[in-house]
Amino acid sequence: MKTNPSNMHFVLRDGKAIIGRWSPASAMDLTIGDRVGLPQDIIRDHPGYGTHAVVSRVEMDNTNGACNVDLDVECPVPASRRPYVALNSSLVPEAHRASVEEIVRGRLELPVLEWEESYETTPVIRFHPFDSRPGVSMVELNKELRSHLHGLLEPAMP
Repeated sequence: MKTNPSNMHFVLRDGKAIIGRWSPASAMDLTIGDRVGLPQDIIRDHPGYGTHAVVSRVEMDNTNGACNVDLDVECPVPASRRPYVALNSSLVPEAHRASVEEIVRGRLELPVLEWEESYETTPVIRFHPFDSRPGVSMVELNKELRSHLHGLLEPAMP
């Protein structure tokens, strides 16, 4: 079944983290394992990744023709050689997670990000540089994220 491109939505992931979303310009018939070229704006905004992604999930809604496609981004650096950052989902509201991820991606080269529930009082729960050479420490990253979150959440406080 060919899907109308306006009802088709791509979600680009690096591991569990979402790094992009878009709708294709034309309809496509996709199955798991297919490679899809990434739009130029996604490539520009996320340097270091490949120009293609692999389809990992296709979800069709036969009632309205909508199609959601999950894509796994190709990365030339294996996850075992990239910095790993576990972020505190209990501390960071869902609405602000994309901006937190953007800050972490701006400070670390190709980080592997995960969100976890935690009682910790810091935005970053765990930080493992592995074989990378991060230019920032966990303490500095937590300080920067706390400042960012304080600026976002303070206006909402009564």
